Amino acid sequence: TGGIGTLEYQFVYAKNSIEYIIQDYSSKNTATAQLNDTGYYTIAVNVKDSKGNIVKTEKQIYVNYPYISDFSYNTTSAKAGETVIVTPNVKYNPSVLTADDYVYTVTKNGVTETIKASADKTLSWTPKEAGNYTIKLTLNYSGSYITSLTRNYTVAEAPVKENNIYLIPSSEWKQANARFAMY
Repeated sequence: TGGIGTLEYQFVYAKNSIEYIIQDYSSKNTATAQLNDTGYYTIAVNVKDSKGNIVKTEKQIYVNYPYISDFSYNTTSAKAGETVIVTPNVKYNPSVLTADDYVYTVTKNGVTETIKASADKTLSWTPKEAGNYTIKLTLNYSGSYITSLTRNYTVAEAPVKENNIYLIPSSEWKQANARFAMY
């Protein structure tokens, strides 16, 4: 507030002593910038009145982008047909990332399947067969890549169901003939 006449706003950021204009002087009093590197930035707003007087306000901020440090699993010894829940440990996870920004892929023998993240941003996956798989999570924001993490996961054979076989003797029991019943 203050100043004489119409106010114009210029938005600038600086990193490593190099200044970049986000928005040159205009009547628009807001601006948006995408800061692409981790580190310290100085954000400045220059306000100029119609007489050319300029007031500058600046603030230093630190930007740290999200990264995936690891996955945790509901089981480390899954068998084919069992559901595996994969929970990513995302550091500096901004609240603007939604489940749609989490892209999971599971690959086995060169065949890749993309699986939609659950609402809680986890992967719920039921492998159909045993083998070695690669699980990858890619984080995107507004369609732009942020980071990814890939881990190997081994799935064991499903247990074989045992069927009990009972011999049921009959009055016509002969060595070559027997009736079997499975329960």
